[in-house]
Amino acid sequence: MVRVPLTPLLFVAVLMLGSLVPVAQSGQALFECSLNIAAVASSGGGVVGELTVRVVSPGSGLIFVSTSPATDVDVQGAARIAVLAASMLLGFNPLGYDYYFIVDAPSIIIGGPSAGAAMALGVLLALEGWRCERDFIVTGMINPDLTIGPVGGLKEKLEATAGAGGKTFIVPYGQLNYTYYTRVVVSKGPFVFITVKPETVNLEELGGKYGVRVREALSLRDVYSIVTGRELAWEGSGSSLRESPVIKSVFEEVAALSKALIEESKGKQASKSLVDKAQLMLSKALNLAESQLYYAAALAALEAAIAAQANLWVYKAYNGEFDVNIIVNEVNEELAAFNSKYSSLNNTDLAIVEFKGLAYVLSWTSAMLLNSSITQSNNVDLTSLSRAYWEAKFANIILDKVEPAGVKVDVETLAKLSQFLTATARSLSAYAVQIFSEAGLGSPPREALMMTTTAMATKDPIASLYLSAASISMITAGIHEALGKREVLGYIAEEALKTASRAPSILAPSQALASKSLESFTLAAESLITAWISTLLEAGKREYTKTEPEKVVIAKPETSTVGVSERGAFQNFINIALESLGKTLTALSLIAILVALIFTATTIIQRKIAAKT
Repeated sequence: MVRVPLTPLLFVAVLMLGSLVPVAQSGQALFECSLNIAAVASSGGGVVGELTVRVVSPGSGLIFVSTSPATDVDVQGAARIAVLAASMLLGFNPLGYDYYFIVDAPSIIIGGPSAGAAMALGVLLALEGWRCERDFIVTGMINPDLTIGPVGGLKEKLEATAGAGGKTFIVPYGQLNYTYYTRVVVSKGPFVFITVKPETVNLEELGGKYGVRVREALSLRDVYSIVTGRELAWEGSGSSLRESPVIKSVFEEVAALSKALIEESKGKQASKSLVDKAQLMLSKALNLAESQLYYAAALAALEAAIAAQANLWVYKAYNGEFDVNIIVNEVNEELAAFNSKYSSLNNTDLAIVEFKGLAYVLSWTSAMLLNSSITQSNNVDLTSLSRAYWEAKFANIILDKVEPAGVKVDVETLAKLSQFLTATARSLSAYAVQIFSEAGLGSPPREALMMTTTAMATKDPIASLYLSAASISMITAGIHEALGKREVLGYIAEEALKTASRAPSILAPSQALASKSLESFTLAAESLITAWISTLLEAGKREYTKTEPEKVVIAKPETSTVGVSERGAFQNFINIALESLGKTLTALSLIAILVALIFTATTIIQRKIAAKT
């Protein structure tokens, strides 16, 4: 029998331990959930893999993705959006945890966002302490506004679910009637022609034949309810939302300015369409204000001012009185005034932070439009130039009117949350480019991608935070618009209203109310994110507190004494030990486990070497 030196084996064993899953150390809590997921293999058939979600507390918002085999960038983007969505739904601070998403599939799978909903669900179930059953499979893209987006391969995934013994298959809203394409080969003499034939199947009926119940889900809230049987009730009705006096004051000034421009345009009408639009938008603004919807009214009044201003400049151009250099200087003066006002305001009050963020996005848009409205051939887009001028002016009016709300901001959380959301916007941008391309939807909004780039470059936490929020909102709206899912807007707007009603945000209620009255996906998403940001900035919470007793911290895996690899044995040993010790692990307990594992590893390796010799 060959003797192997103990010291190298100890070193190898420690390395093997380090390569395993994150283990809760002394003072840490480990939450875990393992779910079955379905995907489409590169060969075309459906396969069932495993998704393990581990959440470690305390943490700092780090997100890790491990896939076997390797998958595309959209899986990593989906993981980050999943954390954001779960955090928004339960209201916990994502900065208090680290997240590990481990995807294990039996074959090479086609990259796709379809694991996003399962990832978000895994985080929810882990933190809520629910037992993660294997009798259901959920597939769907997770969006930052909590909706579940459509995915492909549903027929193949349903068949794989049935083959794996699944009882429930959850699909995105609107995809119960699923169209797929079959390959058709036609031979004509010596020639062979290959085409595809569309076929539509009702997944609910097909699932019945397999003994699988098929359910559709519009949102992450729906998925959670189907799986747990528990409703996450909305808090607050949203009907009592009131807008800040600051918003009302902003509307009144913009409305007065637009009205004066329209009056001036009556004798200087150069573009009937622009004048008609200005009058229509001002009338809409006044009607909205009568209903006390002041933010929506201010946005409508802004559109009126832009149209009326463009008409006057067109009139000057027709009469040879227009000088583009003068207008460019006026825009730059507005931007310079904004910079001065922005810098003079502090970052310790929530109202100041939110309105600075809103104004920064407006001024950024102004600068972007100013650069693009004048082409290299010196052609001038007067409507874009007018928008650049009025976006900057609107930003200045907001900063002139803003007042503290008395809600103190956690400045340290502001900086960390800014980094987290900027990283999320960066992932979503890459994620969206691939999704739009694969689905044949064109490209995500270019402005949103540019916002993300600026957010990554700036060192101002408010600027990066709210540029990222605006970028995420625009991309999310772009996905809904590209897919033609206008019917889900009412649900998202209602979600925004309910969320805003329980948040300390000064701006979110205005955005939520405006999203409903103006039928805007972007404003609905902005409201959700703004409300979520405000909750974290005010509370500065590091941990999530469950409302029910914890049911399961770490689920015991199914084990077998036959055919278990040495690595599997180590894994099972760790899981069983952690389950028995729970959150009361001490440094002494961990040392005992390590010693036991090291000697186990040594014994196994010695036996293998002895068997070979």
